[in-house]
Amino acid sequence: MNTTSSRGQHLVRRMVGGQFDGHHLSDFYCGYNIYAGKQQRCWVHLLRDLHALKEARATDAAVVQWAQDVRGLVEQAHTLGRGYARAKQPPCCALAKRLERNVRLTLALVFVKPSDDTLTLLSGLLAYLRAAGIRIKCLYADKGFCSIPVLRWVVERGLPASIATPIRGKQGDTRALCRGRRSYLTTHTFRSAEHGELTVSVTVARSEGRQRSGRRRATWCLYVCLGVQAPALRIRKRYRRRFGVESS
Repeated sequence: MNTTSSRGQHLVRRMVGGQFDGHHLSDFYCGYNIYAGKQQRCWVHLLRDLHALKEARATDAAVVQWAQDVRGLVEQAHTLGRGYARAKQPPCCALAKRLERNVRLTLALVFVKPSDDTLTLLSGLLAYLRAAGIRIKCLYADKGFCSIPVLRWVVERGLPASIATPIRGKQGDTRALCRGRRSYLTTHTFRSAEHGELTVSVTVARSEGRQRSGRRRATWCLYVCLGVQAPALRIRKRYRRRFGVESS
């Protein structure tokens, strides 16, 4: 594992130059273009660029049609991929990682069965950590774990946690929290016919950026915060440290 404050061309030369002949998976950052082997590009970044291109060249019918054709290929690939997954049922896994000086270290891994629920996965991973004598200061979990059974389980154990919350609904549900011009702390009640209701603290983090067209755009991120008290943007920053740029 290597950590660095830069991801320029010199880093690519040092890490893969003459020693790696596999597939390099990355975004469209130009620093990676010097790699002479096979490259895979991130579809999410491509779709974002296609959307920006259509907005910038909305009056150019040829450009708009080309962008739509590429998007059609993406949708076709997704359809084929879902069909293959249903037929082959490729193995999936869940990981528990530790942040140590901005480096992510894998501590536990469990394979996921189609019948496994998120609470079983989370409790299983944490059991491995406890057996290894690892104490958890704060649990960071993605949107897939934001469910009433998981939240209730975490609350009952008094475990500090910051769990990303999906934005649902057109106007109501959690989307109704995405309002105003500043970040703020509030409460939200999750409801389920099967699991009842649960009210928890939610941090609503608002940030602004510019689209390629130059227009400003607000971005909302929601986090269920259990036993965690900090400004909204600090919670967002800490949560985002879970992610990094990876190659395989």
